Amino acid sequence: MHSFKFYVMKARIFTILFTTSLFFSSSGQSWLRNDEHEDFEEQIIHFNDYWKDKTPGKGEGYNQFKRFEYFYESRLAEDGHLPSADINFKTWETYLKNYKYSGSRNSQSNWLPSGPSAPSNSAPYQNIGRVNCMAFHPTNPNILWVGTPAGGIWKTTNHGDSWIPMTDNMPNLGVSSIVIDPTNQDIIYWATGDGDGRNTFTIGVLKSVNGGAAWYTTGFTSLLSTQHRIFKMVMHPTDRNTLLIATTNGIWKTTNGGANWTQSSSSWWPDIEYHPTNSSIMYSANWVSGASKIYLSTNGGTSWVAKANISTNLGRIAIAVHPANPDKVIAICTRNDNGGLEGIYESNDLAESFQKIYAVDNAEQNIHGSYFTGSNVSTKGQGGYNNAFIINPKNPQELFVGGVNTWKSLDGGKTWKINTYWVGNSSGVKVVHADKHNFYYHPLNQNRLYDCNDGGLNYTDNNGDSWEDISAGLNISQIYRIGITEQNNKTVMAGLQDNGSKDFSYGRWTDVWGGDGMQCHIDPANENIKYAMSQNAGSMVRTSNNWATRSSILGSHPEKEKGAWITPYILAPHNPKRIYIGMKGFYKTDNNGASWEKLCDSLPTGLQFRHIVAH
Repeated sequence: MHSFKFYVMKARIFTILFTTSLFFSSSGQSWLRNDEHEDFEEQIIHFNDYWKDKTPGKGEGYNQFKRFEYFYESRLAEDGHLPSADINFKTWETYLKNYKYSGSRNSQSNWLPSGPSAPSNSAPYQNIGRVNCMAFHPTNPNILWVGTPAGGIWKTTNHGDSWIPMTDNMPNLGVSSIVIDPTNQDIIYWATGDGDGRNTFTIGVLKSVNGGAAWYTTGFTSLLSTQHRIFKMVMHPTDRNTLLIATTNGIWKTTNGGANWTQSSSSWWPDIEYHPTNSSIMYSANWVSGASKIYLSTNGGTSWVAKANISTNLGRIAIAVHPANPDKVIAICTRNDNGGLEGIYESNDLAESFQKIYAVDNAEQNIHGSYFTGSNVSTKGQGGYNNAFIINPKNPQELFVGGVNTWKSLDGGKTWKINTYWVGNSSGVKVVHADKHNFYYHPLNQNRLYDCNDGGLNYTDNNGDSWEDISAGLNISQIYRIGITEQNNKTVMAGLQDNGSKDFSYGRWTDVWGGDGMQCHIDPANENIKYAMSQNAGSMVRTSNNWATRSSILGSHPEKEKGAWITPYILAPHNPKRIYIGMKGFYKTDNNGASWEKLCDSLPTGLQFRHIVAH
């Protein structure tokens, strides 16, 4: 067994970097909310403390936090805190002042999108990328807008046959909500940032008066350097100059088209709704760990009154109201301690009192979990990441709830049946990508329901009996790593967040491995030999025939251990059969992964390799 000094002795051959995360005991799981009031190191401490004696599974929020950690650990300010949310935007404004940018593209540029931009028919859960929200044209049912966490706003004029980007020249591409003025579709409001996953923080509300050709800041700029997020934006049903936003810093209201905003509350507010027949009445839900409540406003959102306690141990709440019974509110409540479903409640008296109509106290009832049976009752759920809910406007008894999967009720929420599952299964449940962020019924076609999820955009015209994907053409993939070879400049691999590893060969993209796609490599001596890996080195595969077949190469690993979120591995420059991989220990194979040799003792607790660079 080699000692740790081996790394020092071999420093002239390999530069090896690792980082540390400390452990700390804390009460509660603040990482479930990604609480920006803590600094970065505190959030990592609380996360590691929670998971140190647990094994994470699908739908528990682990992956969402690790993505946040990976993204920001190399972007911290000099004092170790997260960077100002407005740093890119202010730099962009400085550039505009100095160079008088015209806003037009360089006609001499030869950059073209190369994908991936089409979902795979063979593996529907390995799609394109996350869609957070959408908006609709007031008169043309084929014109849609979608918002993404890091890829901006996209528009289609043919219901998804093709898409065009609307925000390519903007420095902040996070979108949590879009509102179109129904009296003038050239007026668009954009709630910036990624409300659910924190890929980007908000820089405020932007506005366009020319259909998205140019964007301008509104008076809502007080959040620019505070790491806040906007969850939702709504427009008054008849007064188009009045809008409200629900944020991690309270509810804010404008009555003059965004020029000025007034804060009517503090704390976190993940949802806000207008009363369907009385615009002076509004419902909202706050998010206070263990003590979340429903609130009511009788003056159009200027002030709010907390209603009766629903329950204890409440986390994020989603609410919905049906036009046929506007005084009735239904609330989907997640658990504060683990993100699973706590229960479903309804009020028939303007939120004065609530009754529990669905409890999670028996097997197969946790519709926010990852299993199609709902059987993971007590410990599974990522309600702090996503909690989608909608009522069919034509049928108040038909409800859809989305967590990891989509569930449907035909009796007003008292019983549920799974409608879509995140991966293929023997039960025959329809497959649509995991992690639902929003549902929408088309205002011009209320038989059509849309599902915004981590893979893209789907819709159904038959109450969920079948679903169609219209994500093709959206270049919104969040790519962690790419792999290339000097042998062939038309072959490339890419590892995508939440959408697996993809290979581009012979002019088309192919899904080759699942999970979060991470580091991928192509053998420099033989382009048919390729490697793909999932997050934390949970799996690693090799093909020798360009993915006609594949085999796992971590099964022979001498010690089962997790690597970093993106576990580093490289092919030796002059001997591609030799692979080096760094996890807690440092390993080598000389036979393409058929067997591995540990080169030194594992690093101390909390340390993992992050980079390996060949000299």
